[in-house]
Amino acid sequence: MLIQRLALLAALCALASPALAQPDPAADYPNHPVRIIVSTSAGGGVDTVTRIIGAALQEKLGQPFVIEDRGGGGGNIAAEAVYTADPDGYTLLASQPSPITSNIALYKKLNFDPAALESVAVLSKIPNLLLVRQDFPAKTVAEFIVYAKAHPGGVTFVSQGPGTTSQPSVGSTTCPTFPP
Repeated sequence: MLIQRLALLAALCALASPALAQPDPAADYPNHPVRIIVSTSAGGGVDTVTRIIGAALQEKLGQPFVIEDRGGGGGNIAAEAVYTADPDGYTLLASQPSPITSNIALYKKLNFDPAALESVAVLSKIPNLLLVRQDFPAKTVAEFIVYAKAHPGGVTFVSQGPGTTSQPSVGSTTCPTFPP
C-alpha cells in the first residue's frame, strides 16, 4: 500500500513538473514601454506624483513609463481609455478616487465598469482643503457654511471639477447647481 502511494505521488509530481517549470510571464515585466494615463490635467497633484513615480519606475525597471494626461469628465475619460485598453499591464491609470468610487452615482452613464479596474497601489494621499483669504469673515468650516448660506451666490470656489472629490466637499453646501 505504501509503495502504491509513493508511486502515485511520484507520477503526480512527474505530471505537475512541466507546469511548474513554465516561466512566469510577469518575471520580465516590463519588457516594453508602459503607458500611465492620468485622469487630470497636467501640472496638478495627480500628474506631478505620477511623473515622479514614473521616473523612479523607469530608472529601476529599465523601460520607459510614458505619462499621458487625459483630464476631463471627472476622470471618466482616462478611466475609459484604460478600461478599453488591452488588459496586459502596460496601460495603467493614475487617478483621483472619483472615477472608481463616486462617479457611478454622479453620472447617468459611464462607458466603463469601475469594478473592472484593479487597484494595484496608492500613489499618494492628499487631503481636500478649504482655504479662504486671511481677511475673510469666516475662520472655521461652520462659520463658512453660515456665511455662504447668508450670502447666496456670494461665495465662489475652485475645485478639480464636477465629479471630483473636491467639488462635493464644498459644492454640496455652497453651490446651488450641485450635483451636475
